[in-house]
Amino acid sequence: MKTVTITWQPPSFLPYTALSNVLPGAVWAASVEDPRIGSYIVERRYRLTDDFERVGEVTSPSIDVPIDDTNELQVRVQTVLVNGDKTGFATTGLRPIMGMEAVFREPTNVFVLAII
Repeated sequence: MKTVTITWQPPSFLPYTALSNVLPGAVWAASVEDPRIGSYIVERRYRLTDDFERVGEVTSPSIDVPIDDTNELQVRVQTVLVNGDKTGFATTGLRPIMGMEAVFREPTNVFVLAII
């Protein structure tokens, strides 16, 4: 089965921190992932029905989405909070899928093995 790995940036916030005297507006802390997030629901749009169908629910911001013989993909992600509340969907545009498939057991794929 062919898959495409989808990743996204999880919702985050800046913790309380001191502002920089040298660089106005800069802070001395990295953003922190929102601790209220429990999981993400991922759906993909099927071209034949034009409906979104659920791919899965994951706790990390990444999932492998199965693809059929299409050359386009549209995905949407919904955040589920720890208390069970759900946010609205964040939907991607319709994106082209470009990839490569290689069968490494065949000797004709020597060139592919050389560039990997």
